[in-house]
Amino acid sequence: MKKLLLFSALLFPLAALSASLPSPSISSSVGVSMHLNNIGGASDYAMMAAAGIKVVRTDLQWDQIETSAGSYTWTQYDNFVNSVVANGMRPLLILDYSNPLYEGPYAPDPAGPTYAPQVSTSITAFTNWAKAAVAHFNDRTKFPKNPNIIWEIYNEPNLGNYWVQDPHLANSGGTLPTPVSQYISLASSVCSGIKAVDPNATVIGPAAVSLPEDYLNTFLSSGILSCLDAVSVHPYRGPGPETVLADTPAAGQLNFQSLRSLINANTPGGRGVIPIISGEWGYGSTLTFGQPQQAQNLVRMQLANLYGGIPLSVWYDWKDDGSDLTQDEQNYGLVQYASSASTKTSYTALKTLTTELAGYELQSRIPMSSSQDYVLLFKNSAGNYRLAMWTTGNIHLVAPNPSGTPFTPTSTVSMTGTRSSLIYLFGSPVSILLTASPQYIE
Repeated sequence: MKKLLLFSALLFPLAALSASLPSPSISSSVGVSMHLNNIGGASDYAMMAAAGIKVVRTDLQWDQIETSAGSYTWTQYDNFVNSVVANGMRPLLILDYSNPLYEGPYAPDPAGPTYAPQVSTSITAFTNWAKAAVAHFNDRTKFPKNPNIIWEIYNEPNLGNYWVQDPHLANSGGTLPTPVSQYISLASSVCSGIKAVDPNATVIGPAAVSLPEDYLNTFLSSGILSCLDAVSVHPYRGPGPETVLADTPAAGQLNFQSLRSLINANTPGGRGVIPIISGEWGYGSTLTFGQPQQAQNLVRMQLANLYGGIPLSVWYDWKDDGSDLTQDEQNYGLVQYASSASTKTSYTALKTLTTELAGYELQSRIPMSSSQDYVLLFKNSAGNYRLAMWTTGNIHLVAPNPSGTPFTPTSTVSMTGTRSSLIYLFGSPVSILLTASPQYIE
């Protein structure tokens, strides 16, 4: 038992989660976002499954489904759900955006966006549409196998380009309701509406980008946690993925540690631990930051999130949105824009991650001489151990089997799957070159 004292505990305990959410394990916690207008066909879904992806996230856009009041057309989304489920994955559908049937166009530019759902009639209509969506996909005559959908309420409502406010709603003093108060009204109505249709439905939100402290504090203290099953955030950042764990964030921003405390403080009694979902997060591969660095960030994001107790980490994006390598926004994909057959280094790295750690559960982080070194210990049901290791500092040699650890390293597997045997000379400890690229030690 004393050997266990040599290992640091997980940053956040892996709570006993609802059966409707993935378990915190690489075997079940990897997700990806995709756009339905940028999908090559059935081969895309097969490739996702082959890479170990378990959850596929896409927009369920209100105005594309309800084109006349009270009438819904689901065809393209039926195809999406059926394709995802047929490949052994789970859909995550974002209930999002607005509808010109119920909200007006942006006044300064009639050709611009529709105002977000803010008035009572549009909130009611959005809620009715969400309830119809749950009832539709719960129909076992149409979907014999339960797709077990995760429902997310809206997308990044803390951004003005998504949550467009209607200035006509200002009071006599010219003051508008805050965007977060408007979103709370929508989220509360939609969540309770979904639960009325299916009490076992999994509902998450707010899908806020950049972990905004004031927004999340107001949202989480509103009472919404009596309904939501998880809190979804989009922790995009310039620095490395590990900074989301417990670094000192920029003014007005949270990290996972402070967000965890905020959720716990606002969770109603009897609800247990409400998980944090990393609902969207990615890095581009451009002329400045190439494919290898994108792959490093992808694997480190998945592993850092797992160490942070996050049961689902959704990478953005499945496919590049364009081919201009000078535009970061066009190059977040795991596969290239022209063809799904043109995989990137990040795809290979993700497949290596899910293959090497299949069936393994995270035990702890092994303390090293530098806090910049990450050495995560995994164990499977057969009692075998495996390490995942990298550094955010300078390249250097380490001995990955410090005194008292219950394993002897025998081989290494690179981030992209190259396997090498370790050779011990005269019983001396083996040294491994630790770099920014994660590697696996058997």
